[in-house]
Amino acid sequence: MRPMKKATQFSLVLANRQGAMAQLAQILAAAEVNMQALALSDGIHTGVVKLVVDKPDAARDALRDAHLQFYEQEVMVVSLDDEAGALAKICEKLAEDGLSIDYIYGSGGVPDEGSSRRCQLIMSLSDLTAAEEALNLADAGWPRP
Repeated sequence: MRPMKKATQFSLVLANRQGAMAQLAQILAAAEVNMQALALSDGIHTGVVKLVVDKPDAARDALRDAHLQFYEQEVMVVSLDDEAGALAKICEKLAEDGLSIDYIYGSGGVPDEGSSRRCQLIMSLSDLTAAEEALNLADAGWPRP
């Protein structure tokens, strides 16, 4: 299995008010959608939520039914060892191949099968297909989940 996959990310603008995130979480939970990754950046009156879910079609339907406006974007989900330098290797390879990173968010170390720990990063890149090829062809000891 490859150390990365493409996924659909949903981005929404929420009012910066008590309960707004709870309401979004309830909408997705009612549709039996699990949030696999989440980033929330705040502003004075609004916040932007970026999330990757296990069931994009169900999430899309639930958000539409709730009359929430959202934007969809394809992103790369990268799994790597939770160790110093793992992200540096990926970023260096992308830069060598002329690819830009728009943003990254993700998880800290999550126990894998056995005793190793893994991180899961969500990456928005200038060219997902070229990034996937660059990282799959790289001989830098990429972890193979």
